[in-house]
Amino acid sequence: MISSIDELETWDGARLARLHTVVSLDDVAVALHGVSPALAAAMVRAMPLRLRLRYLVHPARRARHRLDAVEAAHMRIAEAANVLELDVKA
Repeated sequence: MISSIDELETWDGARLARLHTVVSLDDVAVALHGVSPALAAAMVRAMPLRLRLRYLVHPARRARHRLDAVEAAHMRIAEAANVLELDVKA
């Protein structure tokens, strides 16, 4: 079980790519504001090319966000990661 988005640093590219199929681009764009540079780079590298191009021009990528919005996006991504973990184990 993942309790924090920071635990995704241990995930490989294939698992991160699978995560991008269940989380919204808006959540990713907001959540990457509050993670380590290594995790942010890994999550962007794991995006399919079309999604990565949409991310690069996404308005939320360059905007400022309130801390509660960033933390909420972190929680949504962590919950989606937990769902993926349960699907893999089942």
